[in-house]
Amino acid sequence: MLLAKLTYGLDYNCIRYLQPRWVDPRGMTVVRLVWGALSFWAISLFYKPAREGFTTAAKWKLMGLGAGVFFFYIFCLNEALTYTSPIPVTLIMNIDPVWVFILSLIFLGERGTKLKYIGLAIGLIGGGLCLLGEHSHGHASDPLLGDIFAFVASILFSIYIVWSHRALRNANPLGTLKWVFTGAAVPALVMALIWGVKLPVLHEGLFSTPMLVLIFVCVCSTTLGYIFFYAAVKYLKATVVAVYGYLNLIITAIASYILGQDHFEWWQLISFLLIVLSIYLMEIAERKT
Repeated sequence: MLLAKLTYGLDYNCIRYLQPRWVDPRGMTVVRLVWGALSFWAISLFYKPAREGFTTAAKWKLMGLGAGVFFFYIFCLNEALTYTSPIPVTLIMNIDPVWVFILSLIFLGERGTKLKYIGLAIGLIGGGLCLLGEHSHGHASDPLLGDIFAFVASILFSIYIVWSHRALRNANPLGTLKWVFTGAAVPALVMALIWGVKLPVLHEGLFSTPMLVLIFVCVCSTTLGYIFFYAAVKYLKATVVAVYGYLNLIITAIASYILGQDHFEWWQLISFLLIVLSIYLMEIAERKT
């Protein structure tokens, strides 16, 4: 989980560096999803678990999840990082436990507790502070639009978590990633054929800074990051996983300040504290349940 969060924490900074000068959001979406699908298929040729755990119907459902949800999540995330800086995007993306709880109430019939509802309210306040606290500055061209895309991405990722929860628990994580990314790569390629993509980074040398950053996003943040994360989920409790989410916020914030992608705002600190408190209360309530 530590390795996963180190790659995730730098992921947003890398994408913000590449967009829109070296690659546009559509291009980043296509490259990441196609690379992910190819890499997971390649790894599955060498790593064959005793039982993948999927029926044909389950494979189609996972591909549908990739095409209908995961693709739009990646696309909205890339759009968000085009218009605003990594810190507010990371803050908004880390309130996904709130959305997961809401979706579980609606679709899974989960019963809420007083502590969970308090955590839900605090998390929404923290997210709302992100939406209302920003203003345009040199590091972000349209913070409000970027925050809206981030909120949509956070909700879509939560839908992905709720929908794939049973598959991730009862089947091989690598197989899940393979079929989800395969399904997501299909609409990504269709989008590229219809609207085209801009990839000036491909004209740079292999060891140029933009190309090395793109390789990090593909190899580390996508392939290794997702494998590390889902491997860790099999061994760690939910409360421990939530604690590592705080590390993601810290890494992104430090990298953003060092790279000059953002500057300190008091609302960021307040929002961070509210979101951390929200996750803590909801995880404590989950542990009691």
